[in-house]
Amino acid sequence: MKNFILLLCLALCFAACKNSSQKILDQFKANFEQEEKKLDTDFDAYLERASNLSINLNKKNFYEEQSKILDEVQPADLSEEGQEQLNFSKSLVNEKLQAVSIKIKQLQNPKFYELLPFFESNFNASQLAAPSQLSFFQRELAMVPHFFEQAKSNIQQPNLKDIQQAVLQQTKFFSFLRDEMRQLIDGLDNKEQQKKLHLLTDDGIIAVKDFVAYCRSLQFEIRDSKLKAERPENID
Repeated sequence: MKNFILLLCLALCFAACKNSSQKILDQFKANFEQEEKKLDTDFDAYLERASNLSINLNKKNFYEEQSKILDEVQPADLSEEGQEQLNFSKSLVNEKLQAVSIKIKQLQNPKFYELLPFFESNFNASQLAAPSQLSFFQRELAMVPHFFEQAKSNIQQPNLKDIQQAVLQQTKFFSFLRDEMRQLIDGLDNKEQQKKLHLLTDDGIIAVKDFVAYCRSLQFEIRDSKLKAERPENID
């Protein structure tokens, strides 16, 4: 009788474990996509992409948590179909985790914040002359200062090569705003629009100069740290 009770308890425990693993997997399937969508943010403006770091850090935390949940599932407790679903879910989460980790590294790199190609392709005389495009130009130009402020807070542990490339990129962008952009704006017939766009361009130029100064300060800090590390300690 005791053996029967023991076997019954073991059977019940085994069934509970199987049900527990399947329940965790079912909850993952039911909640994953819905919870993931809550982390997505649609940006209307190109320059809002500088705000992606906090969003992607939240996504990384989410995928790491989901990975831990899936690790609680015991494959032996699942049916063959359940094991296939578990493997697929783990692969999906790992792929998304790797992808978001790459995005985070990009956002932490100073050379990621290159705006010249975007402005050269979108800001030209024919487009600037279209009344329907003026609000677009004003919106993007107005965001340049915020873009670079966000970029400064995003950058982490850059190397000298990437900083030097970022300085070169922004030097070219500075020249574009100072010369080509001002010429384009001067070609507008509407003097009021000219004034607005010139003021926004001036704010953008100041922001670029400030970002370059920030990058140069990072260069100095890295070089100074290397010199201190290479310098032998004074011996009394």
